Amino acid sequence: MAAAIVFAVLAQVTVRPRLPASAEAIVLWVALIPLEAVLLQAGVYWLLARNWLLRTPMPAATATAYRCIRAATALLLVVSLLVVLVQLPDEPMVAGLVLAIWACAAVEFVNYYLIRLAYPVGGWVAGVRARREPRLARDLRGARQRSTR
Repeated sequence: MAAAIVFAVLAQVTVRPRLPASAEAIVLWVALIPLEAVLLQAGVYWLLARNWLLRTPMPAATATAYRCIRAATALLLVVSLLVVLVQLPDEPMVAGLVLAIWACAAVEFVNYYLIRLAYPVGGWVAGVRARREPRLARDLRGARQRSTR
């Protein structure tokens, strides 16, 4: 959650004032919103998970909420990419920054919902090759298995 706050503050205070046009600021935020959403989801998940992690499965209501959030976030990523591509700034540095921000959102989504990507630098390649399931995805699967019994 702290990362979401830092990204938002840096975008507003440092990047936005340097953008040549207000349209570019809007595209910056369109790219940043999915990243903020994923980071906030992850922060809330870890705060909630302290109540069940390694003791009990994820509560069914929380799992249902996170399944809906996952679908909404995937849709948000697609829509934001379309807007970014249609409104891509002409300035190469700004366009690169906007695309990099969107790519960070996509990577974070993959890291929390599909394949774990967060590993120490020395073991990163081996960790990613192992294609481990992220903790959130395991909790969602565990909650679903428990509810089908």
